[in-house]
Amino acid sequence: MTKAQDSHQPQANSYIFDAESALEMARLLDLDKIITETMGGVLAEHTTEQLSGIQRILDIGCGPGGWVHETAFAYPDKEVIGIDISQNMIRYAQAHAQVRGLQNAHFQVMNALDMHMLSENTFDLVNIRLAVGFVPSSQWPNLLAECKRVLRPGGILRQTEIEVGFTNKPSLETILAVGQEALHRAERGFSPTGRHTGMTYMLRFLFLQAGFQQLGKQTYAMDFSTGTQAYTAVFNDYKLVLLLAKQLIARTGMMPENEYNTLYEQAMDEMQQADFCGMSFLLTACGKKPM
Repeated sequence: MTKAQDSHQPQANSYIFDAESALEMARLLDLDKIITETMGGVLAEHTTEQLSGIQRILDIGCGPGGWVHETAFAYPDKEVIGIDISQNMIRYAQAHAQVRGLQNAHFQVMNALDMHMLSENTFDLVNIRLAVGFVPSSQWPNLLAECKRVLRPGGILRQTEIEVGFTNKPSLETILAVGQEALHRAERGFSPTGRHTGMTYMLRFLFLQAGFQQLGKQTYAMDFSTGTQAYTAVFNDYKLVLLLAKQLIARTGMMPENEYNTLYEQAMDEMQQADFCGMSFLLTACGKKPM
């Protein structure tokens, strides 16, 4: 260990919600499933040839381990390691991996913004999902530099971000816009106005700034209108995430609690109407560490 590592100061917890919340853990488990289904699998955009060169995978901000579990199950020949700041989520992830007999899935409590304990040049692929919730805007260069450090030469950084708020219902659109503005005030994302996260269109620029090459991207549309396959999962996700967001709304001074509660109830009612329509868009960006 170098002298710089010896004097390293740990980063504070920057997760926008309570990282130890049981509600948040339940929400993330369901959200993981529907995102993976929308994307066609855990690593659907990679060819068999590309996957053959990947043996060691790191999932940053793994939560309760949904993506790690499914990847380890789908590819038993690969080692998959998940890190997260939440002790409760890592305990759950470890227990679930043991129950499923996933000997190639491993977990460690670690702050995504403080990965100095991971050795350099040790992973073939680094996966990140929806990091806008735990990475302040100013910390993106540091995070991507660390991803580059732990990847072997030729290794792949794979990141998926989402844009939400597209619906035909006024209360839901309003409360989602309030949430986006609260994220903006909490210094998350890159939108200059707070109307969206601004993450999807920034990934290529951020990857280039970090020195990644051979950039690629894949887009996905998640239709969660009434009657679609994704509807129930997204309804349950919004029911929880908009409830959890009350603390963020209060911290950022966006709206009085009683007004937010009324808006929340109206939005949940709208989502249960027969003519409800909603759509979210995901983008997965990949880049290679230079040889």
